[in-house]
This record gives sequence, C-alpha cells and structure tokens, in this order.
Amino acid sequence: MDRRRYRKPPIEEAVCEFHFSPGANSGPALLARLQSELGDEYSGQPREQKAVQVELNFRDGEKTDFQYGEDVERVQFVERDEKRMIGVGPSVLSVHMLHPYQNPAHPERSGWDEFAPRISSALDAYWNVAEPVGVRRIGMRYINKIVIPEGTARVEDYLECALPEVAGLPDRITNFMSRVEYIYDDGIRLVMSQGSLGVQSDS
Repeated sequence: MDRRRYRKPPIEEAVCEFHFSPGANSGPALLARLQSELGDEYSGQPREQKAVQVELNFRDGEKTDFQYGEDVERVQFVERDEKRMIGVGPSVLSVHMLHPYQNPAHPERSGWDEFAPRISSALDAYWNVAEPVGVRRIGMRYINKIVIPEGTARVEDYLECALPEVAGLPDRITNFMSRVEYIYDDGIRLVMSQGSLGVQSDS
C-alpha cells in the first residue's frame, strides 16, 4: 500500500516511547555515554524535564508544614533547531519529531522515512549502553492539529472516525471531546482522542 502524503501535514508531534526492564547501567553515567553516542546527531543543549512534588500538611484547619521538591524525570537530547529530540528517563527512551513531521517538498526524506531510522539509531544506542533485560511496553503517539476555517462544521467532513449523528440534534458541532480505545486480536491497543481547541487567532 502506498504511504499517504499530505499537502499540509497535520502532525504537530510524533513520539515513539519504549519502557524497559532495567538493565545493568543507569544514572548519570548512562546519560553521559548516550550523549557521547548520539552527540553528533543531537548537538543542541541538553535540557531537563522535572517532576514537581508539593506536600501541604494541615492541623485544625491551619497549615502546619509545607514541603517542595523537584526530581529530574527525564533528560532530553535535542537538535540545534529543537525540532528533533530523544528523551531518556529511568528505564524509558522516547524519540520525538516536532512539526514539520513531513516536508511536502521532500516527502521521501521526511515523515516515517526519517522517523523510523531515528527510532532505530536511538534504540540501538540505548540498548548498547543501558543493556536492559527486555522491553515491557512500546507506544506510538501522533498529535495532529487540523485548522477548520468555519466557526461551526460537520466533523465527518474532516475526520474519518467522526462522532455519530443523533436524530433530533443539529448536525453542525461547535465543540466536542471524545476518546475511544480499540484492541486488536494480538493485544495491541489503539487509542484515539479527539477534541476542539476553540477559535485560533491569526496572530
């Protein structure tokens, strides 16, 4: 089957994420070795994603204690333009491609034709450095944004998997949110979340 090429690709971000059974190597040494392996491709300034924890304790309605903490949840290695990156956390590896995912001028060198080799090279580097026992879960996520010029529209004119029409209700929708989960015979799950973001300003 021929791969679909879009004149205006709607993908804002594509993510492939691996969750591993922990291996022999982890911590700062793992990050340093991965940066050495992938530094030529992801030569931008690494950045940290932090998890913030806030704890408030009360007694008789009065605050008695406040605790605040930050932990580094993941480190990102990025390209200089910050459009391509990988994330490394405790037993987690993610590969990201931000817009433009597919370049209409060079479709054969972008989109999945670019994403698949990036996934493969990042996975090879992580596997060689971290030496995980195995893979517990693999996830693929595509975040799409479709700009609709009308204030109200028929959703089925834009989405293949649209909301059902209901007898007695108008067929033009101004706002919606839906989430559907499908499961295949081999256990793979497909989750589709759709929703409107409201009117977008041209500025």
